[in-house]
Amino acid sequence: MHVNAQAGQRPGNRMLYIGDIAFTPSPQRLVGIRHGVVAMENGIVSGRYESMDDVPSDWLDAPKTDFGDALVIPGFNDLHIHAPQYPTAGLGLDKELLPWLETYTFPAEARFASPDYARIWYQRFIQRMWEGEPCVSARSRPCTAKPR
Repeated sequence: MHVNAQAGQRPGNRMLYIGDIAFTPSPQRLVGIRHGVVAMENGIVSGRYESMDDVPSDWLDAPKTDFGDALVIPGFNDLHIHAPQYPTAGLGLDKELLPWLETYTFPAEARFASPDYARIWYQRFIQRMWEGEPCVSARSRPCTAKPR
């Protein structure tokens, strides 16, 4: 379930989200908090806590949404996908965005200039979408190239 933390919030608006929290304080570190709490103020994460017992007392009257055992991932979660990047899925996970684009994505996307190559990969991509993976994605109509 996607929750837009900023929707309808006014200055000083607070919200607590309870669930199994996953976040990365650094690119090398993943932290999980089972039945943890994320405190949001004006759409910004202001704290993560091991349990409601750890939440500061001035937050206890904030509205709460309890997701039970569901995974809660605070932060910017980019769900959009690009069909021409499908061949590079899972590659270069050790790289930051720009080196990943330069090493894997841009060379892979250049191959899509070939209609035969593009047809093969778009068919694979659409088939995977029909199979339900990824479970959530934001897709838009692709740009169309005119034949030469």
